[in-house]
Amino acid sequence: MAASSDNGPILVLGGTGFIGGYVARTLAAEGRRVIACARGRPSPEMEEILGQEPRRLTVTAGSTDNLPGLLAIVERIRPSAIVHLASNVDVAALLRDPFLAFQSNLAGAINVFEAARLFAVRKVIYFSSIGHGMSQVVGHTAQPRHQGNCSPSPTARRTTSISVSSAHQQYMALACHGILLTT
Repeated sequence: MAASSDNGPILVLGGTGFIGGYVARTLAAEGRRVIACARGRPSPEMEEILGQEPRRLTVTAGSTDNLPGLLAIVERIRPSAIVHLASNVDVAALLRDPFLAFQSNLAGAINVFEAARLFAVRKVIYFSSIGHGMSQVVGHTAQPRHQGNCSPSPTARRTTSISVSSAHQQYMALACHGILLTT
């Protein structure tokens, strides 16, 4: 497939979320054409923030966990760059269903990297929450290791699927040529 043009718009996935909305608005204010993609409607506050750049910023519906839909969006838009900020941040749901962290966040990230590869999008900016809760992934309490307390804490058992899916997203980003990681 043909390479995306450097003059194309910037696709901001998760572009109506708390961080994504501000990134999308800032890019538009700097003169870039921005497509903010999100699976749901923005909050009233975010609609106001995004509405400050109506000529350069548009919102489209889509989800990173739907590969065919994401491919259709990337093919239609032909972005010069993809900013990946989309994730499931419903911690309560992720704790109840750890597979959801992998299904929505990890598979979603893989779909983003695959769409970028298939449509030769040369710039993918990936943000991660891997630092959040990583101390819990280690699986031991703050006590020194020599005291023998190395069993996973209750918090570690609950947050591991979230943090591990974030770590795997980072590994996938590293495996894809030209991915810029920002944590």
